[in-house]
Amino acid sequence: MDNEDVLERLIGLHPALFRATPLPCPSRLPVGWFALLDSLCCQIELLLDLDGASRFRPLQIKEKLGLLRIYFAYVEVSKISPEGEAQAVVSREQISALIDRAVERSELTCCECGAPGKIRRRDGWLLTLCNTHEQVWEPTRLR
Repeated sequence: MDNEDVLERLIGLHPALFRATPLPCPSRLPVGWFALLDSLCCQIELLLDLDGASRFRPLQIKEKLGLLRIYFAYVEVSKISPEGEAQAVVSREQISALIDRAVERSELTCCECGAPGKIRRRDGWLLTLCNTHEQVWEPTRLR
């Protein structure tokens, strides 16, 4: 599977979240983060249900400065509590918390193979890599 296949496979597995394709901004999904992204999409789907998923839209998913970055739009819907107060059914903060956990996991997951890794620096580039991929890393080759 190459980087383009990762996005296509993710869209195929989670059509409710990715109903508006292509994404508005170019996305490059590292192969090694596929399982991390698939798990995140499952968690978001469970949180939102089908109706909520229609109000969620991923805008861009990529690696930046060695970490996963996910930008999204979400329209909150409120319901009125028995006390007469408006309460969000699912808040943007709840979705952001799931994404934040995935970003934290990306810092420890090789973006090339999914093995345990850490952020590496070379020639001004940052990338999360395992020991094996660090040995063969040439910033221009992996980008």
